[in-house]
Amino acid sequence: MSGGIYSTYEIRVRAVRAVIEEQLPVTVAAQAYGTDRSTVHRWISRYEAAEGEEGLLRRPVPGRPRKLEGLDREMLWKMVLSPASAYGYETDFWTTLRLRQVIESEFGVVLSRPTIWRRLREAGLT
Repeated sequence: MSGGIYSTYEIRVRAVRAVIEEQLPVTVAAQAYGTDRSTVHRWISRYEAAEGEEGLLRRPVPGRPRKLEGLDREMLWKMVLSPASAYGYETDFWTTLRLRQVIESEFGVVLSRPTIWRRLREAGLT
């Protein structure tokens, strides 16, 4: 859809059906469903290649691989639930800076503060 708006599966199916079954011109269908005509052409190609509506399902898009795959949920829980003093700090209070330092020393990888926060949230920790 125009402006980077998410198109739902139903919109893709309706637009393709409008062109294929109802013989609506692609430009008219694109306008009616708020997208570009090249997008409707792409949907039609995917529909025809898959020989049906399965081609209109969203496909997973690979993103950038994680910097540190070895740090999973269990390891993060174990690290955070153990006292920070076990890693050489005077107090047992964890901060993102401390976690960053421990991860760097144990894994040799520097993670950003937002990445530390995201990993904590993914692990169910705050």
